[in-house]
Amino acid sequence: MMMMMMTMMIMTIIIKEITLQIVNQINYLNRGNNPPDGGQNNIIAQALIALAQVLENLQPAPVQGPREQNITQVSKFHGYGNEDPAEWVKKFDTACLTNN
Repeated sequence: MMMMMMTMMIMTIIIKEITLQIVNQINYLNRGNNPPDGGQNNIIAQALIALAQVLENLQPAPVQGPREQNITQVSKFHGYGNEDPAEWVKKFDTACLTNN
């Protein structure tokens, strides 16, 4: 989980840096009153800034371990004379494999 959080932070920093470089380039190109692209670069710059802000606020989803399942059950072993311990162990092992 810690590795995932660090990866997300690094990605956010990289995207923010790229965004700032793009915005600076767009501002450099639009330094006149009439941008050559009709203002499309400003829209792109705003979208990139919004993306960087959203990424900054993202929280990674909590990592959940595998869930325990109870698909099959084994009857209790009581040790009565009519119960075979070896057969019960086989059923127990089978149930363990099935439930995991």
